[in-house]
Amino acid sequence: ASTTHMSHKADNNTSVIHPLLSDAAPRDSDAFEAALRARAAQPAAPAPQPQEVPRDLGGADRLLAARSYKACVQLCDALERAATDRQQRLLIKARRLLALLHLKQYDDISTELPALAIPENCDGGVPFVIRVIRALTPFLKSEKMGSSEQLYSLLDWCKTSMTAPSTPTTNPFSTPVPTPFTPTTTPGSSPAAPLPPPPTALAPPPPPTSAAPTPAEEKEAETTVNAEQWDKRINYLLNLIATCHLMRQEVATAVQVLEQLMFRTPNDPVVISNLGRLHLQIGSVSSAQKYFDVCESLLEDLASSPLALENRGLMDLAMDRYVSAIENFAALCKMDPSNASVTNALSISWLFNNSLRRAISLLEETTTKYPEKVDEAIQQNLFVLYDLTADSPERKKSTVKEFLARFAVSAL
Repeated sequence: ASTTHMSHKADNNTSVIHPLLSDAAPRDSDAFEAALRARAAQPAAPAPQPQEVPRDLGGADRLLAARSYKACVQLCDALERAATDRQQRLLIKARRLLALLHLKQYDDISTELPALAIPENCDGGVPFVIRVIRALTPFLKSEKMGSSEQLYSLLDWCKTSMTAPSTPTTNPFSTPVPTPFTPTTTPGSSPAAPLPPPPTALAPPPPPTSAAPTPAEEKEAETTVNAEQWDKRINYLLNLIATCHLMRQEVATAVQVLEQLMFRTPNDPVVISNLGRLHLQIGSVSSAQKYFDVCESLLEDLASSPLALENRGLMDLAMDRYVSAIENFAALCKMDPSNASVTNALSISWLFNNSLRRAISLLEETTTKYPEKVDEAIQQNLFVLYDLTADSPERKKSTVKEFLARFAVSAL
């Protein structure tokens, strides 16, 4: 969370270059633009089309996984016209609405939701993802990030719907200090329909590892939701609500919500890591370190854990240990060179280590090799660095925008 935006630092000849990192030579600007042109000249891998996948829910899920959102909408339209019962139409609609959410077509979502006649006093066979999208859309639709009240209402509805006893949800808008939940065990069952990831900033829970359910299994799951599934939905919503508060820069409230989630899932290293990162963002370094230490104690293979390496790198940045931060983030990049957030953090580390050219070089290389992974943070930071160079920044920005428009339309 602390590495989304860059600060302005001047490049000079006194940068501290670690011997292990001496191969990170700066790239020439003209060479970068030539590399972009060469990459753009290569035939792009065609995105899957509706006619290239099975004409069923599995095909729609494949299109969602491939980020072919427009194609998913087209396939869902065809499937919906052929559907013969309400339950099947709802399952199809869940995929369509999720694709529209990724396309940021919030007005279309708002128009389609009322016709579904979603019951409020029972599950009614409505896929949970539809309820999530209905609650999340007003928040995302507002330019200034609207109220998350509907998400809290959905959270309360989930707790009321559980067959097991539960603690009432506290809304930080009405009460300054939330009441922690009673600790529970994190269930491993997968939702019946794919859930949207948190909008930004927080690491989402790991995806289900089991095979996707068949339509018949999916229908049965939506009509016979057990206590463990409700419990998992509550945990998912807490993570989502915390992310929404963070998007509104309400970091203290996001911490309170994640603390509730931590009490429910005390052995989840991702949740504990996210709490540490939020404390780091508000300047509570000592608290962040305590959470990171607990997180590491829960990891089985600490030496090769990406989560531990990233946390150590973030702590290094906070403590101005830039060479150490570079080492940690460089090790992460070797594990997964296409990881956008890690690349961004490594670039910032080079910048703070007084190497503006290396910071630019890293983001340019990532843009060239993995354009489909480039997110808004990387693009914005690259443009900030171009402004610092005073070397035809607008021309470079235009070149990058045109290039990414070819490869990364969905990602941006």
